Amino acid sequence: MSVREVLMSKITWLGITAGVLLFALMGGSSDGKKSGSKAAPNAYEKVLDDHKPAIVDCVMEQAIQKGASAATISIKVLVNGKGQLFGSELSAKITPSGAKAAEKSLTDCVRTALGKLTFPSSKNSLTELRREWTFATK
Repeated sequence: MSVREVLMSKITWLGITAGVLLFALMGGSSDGKKSGSKAAPNAYEKVLDDHKPAIVDCVMEQAIQKGASAATISIKVLVNGKGQLFGSELSAKITPSGAKAAEKSLTDCVRTALGKLTFPSSKNSLTELRREWTFATK
């Protein structure tokens, strides 16, 4: 292969890679259909943000008022196209560590708060939301 052929090959691959990245960043759809509404994930994020006070109440009651100096809540929520909570994963970490009972009660409280969420319907069949909150006394 000549130097020119190698350069043209690398330039071609660079162009293809840049195009794919741009396509992905713009949220394109390769099947010719319009991608789902961009408002749905933003609306879902707003639902989480609007319910943050309930999460804060859980942290205060189940961790901070019981002597914890910090708590981290990690959630993953799956919402179907009808706006129904399809599934969730939840973990809590309390500092100082070693308070497994407190972490379980905090997790249970947050799970109850998440169960009260209502999401708008969407054209997307399934939407995943991830959030991590850290709360500290100092």
